[in-house]
Amino acid sequence: MAITFSVSRIRDPRTNNGVTKIYPRAQTTETVALDAVAEYAARHYGLTLDENTIRGAVSALQKSVVDILSDGKRVSLGSLGTFAYHIKSKGMSPSECTTNGFMASRNIDDVTVRWIPNEAMKSLMRGRDVHFKQLTTRRMRRLALKASSTNELVVRL
Repeated sequence: MAITFSVSRIRDPRTNNGVTKIYPRAQTTETVALDAVAEYAARHYGLTLDENTIRGAVSALQKSVVDILSDGKRVSLGSLGTFAYHIKSKGMSPSECTTNGFMASRNIDDVTVRWIPNEAMKSLMRGRDVHFKQLTTRRMRRLALKASSTNELVVRL
């Protein structure tokens, strides 16, 4: 098992000095669907429940979490952690807010869900022998594929 990543040059959005730094970016190799997670849980953790029961329970949990979050609440799932919504906005100056008023439809850009692991989940991750594997960036893979399809020996960056 390895946590995969690539590296990217990114400008710090908090400053306007144009300085870029190299940061690691998480790269996933695939998305594992609910059916596969249910099968994995049934097979690896000695559960006496069959895959359909696990799938049904997880599906009901997923819908319940969305409903509760939509009601403006956080959801704590014990040792798994807490799910909470996060609002993204460009913000506005106090004078603009006084003049035009704050309107959710105009001033909120996006709502995302964040998972906040609790200490039990963090310690499980800390206790694992975690390995890292660096991948090429998507841009480099795309350029290499283009070069190979045109039989180029040099990849132009």
